[in-house]
Amino acid sequence: MNRELPEGGTSDVPIMSNLLSMKLNWGTAVLYPPTWASRFPVRARPKCASWLCTRMASIKNNPDINFPFILDFAMEKLLQWSIANQSDDKELRAKTPAPDPELLAQLFGQAVDEPTQMKQNMAVITSPEIDLENKLVAFDNFEMLIENLDNANNIENLKLWDPLLQQLSSSEPKLQAFACSCIGTATQNNPKSQQNFLQYAEGENGMAKLVELASDKSPETNLKAIYALANIVRHNKEGVESFEKHNGWDIIAPILNSDKSPEKLKLRALSLLNAALSTPIDSARLEKLQQDQVVKSLLSLIKVDGHIGCIDSATNIVTTLMSHKYSFDEEEKKMVAQAVEQLEKMKDQISHEDLQILKSVS
Repeated sequence: MNRELPEGGTSDVPIMSNLLSMKLNWGTAVLYPPTWASRFPVRARPKCASWLCTRMASIKNNPDINFPFILDFAMEKLLQWSIANQSDDKELRAKTPAPDPELLAQLFGQAVDEPTQMKQNMAVITSPEIDLENKLVAFDNFEMLIENLDNANNIENLKLWDPLLQQLSSSEPKLQAFACSCIGTATQNNPKSQQNFLQYAEGENGMAKLVELASDKSPETNLKAIYALANIVRHNKEGVESFEKHNGWDIIAPILNSDKSPEKLKLRALSLLNAALSTPIDSARLEKLQQDQVVKSLLSLIKVDGHIGCIDSATNIVTTLMSHKYSFDEEEKKMVAQAVEQLEKMKDQISHEDLQILKSVS
């Protein structure tokens, strides 16, 4: 949606009259909180509100445009006041009471605090009456709000984790992707939200569902699911244990081995692997990585014509495993020797320290 505001604009009174008249003519409007104006900086909101009303007037009869807005106030009294204040009749203006300041503040997006906005946006996301376009805008608003650490932690306080996680089972891939993205944003470098998520990890829409979506056919969904998983498990032992319990390791090697996997997806899978190895690594985990062919998958990425980001990340992960006493089998040793040959050809692009460590494999 276009957030640019045009220059100029009319006064608030006729704008309000036009807005209210449209509301009364249309009947029940789409409930879309927070207001459009609240998506802009405070200093821009009056101008935004003017533009919004003018824009609404221009699209009133256009059925192809679905424009979200909120009109949650005493319609009739406010309409009477706005009409009276456009009149030349001084007596009429004097008799008409001023509108409630709180209602005016709500119209201009100034009265709704962020926790309330979070609840309102989630109400839009979960409403069966709202169309997909408006749900996606609400999800965008919700994610912007939870980029703030306090708001992310408020997801639990506001009892919004359950409705958020329910969107993982939506029939609409775009809503699934947004839900994954919000989970990732909320838990990123945030131990409290990590633990809040893990309270729901064993549920129908918990860790198992995220692992399933990480292998989804939709590129957008699997990218966002892997992003969420990486942020849940990073430096979180309980998160890694849940990831292992639900066979999370099984999604990594297929992504790295597939020629159909785009580089962006491979980088995300490497980021997830790196995050899952950020907690203490025991011998059982090392054996699991070997059994699942994860190390072979990493070594296969190290080639001159490969993606430098994937090469650097794969090399770093292999050397990290070596620091935890990983024992290479004979086939892996041959692959390490081949990887060293490839890395020698690109010395100026990779870590010299990692190269020396790999050379130590006999």
